[in-house]
Amino acid sequence: MVEIPTPDETHDNIVAYWVADDTLEAGESRRLHYLTHTLNTQPEAHSLGRAIRTRHGRASIPGQADSTLQGQRQFIVDFQGGALDDIAADQPVELVINAQQGEVLLPQVTPLPNKGWRASFRLPDSHQPSDVRLRLTLNEEPISETWNYVWYPNDQ
Repeated sequence: MVEIPTPDETHDNIVAYWVADDTLEAGESRRLHYLTHTLNTQPEAHSLGRAIRTRHGRASIPGQADSTLQGQRQFIVDFQGGALDDIAADQPVELVINAQQGEVLLPQVTPLPNKGWRASFRLPDSHQPSDVRLRLTLNEEPISETWNYVWYPNDQ
């Protein structure tokens, strides 16, 4: 999937494409069938944990004007369901995260009492948008869907 920048949300800016293993010869055709799922629906066979909640805000400490956290953005992403239902809180769940712009600070993953898991991290102040992707893994295998978020720091 590709997200194409647009001036507002009225333009269709998400597209999907693929590259076939073999090429078509002149005059050949190929019939394709596909199914998409949007919003809160998902395939029945989906066994990964889902991102159910995203929050973000200033990472600074209220009342401390010269906090070293001034300008950092704190993100919290909660995951639940699927494979996460069977993972005990003492398991070595890891957070795999990357940001297109800037450094990811303090990445952490924490078990929640409802069999969910919480990923948290901070982004430093930047004047450039940052495209962040993360997922939870156990023994290097994905146990959650991939969460993707583009943070526009000037739109706070």
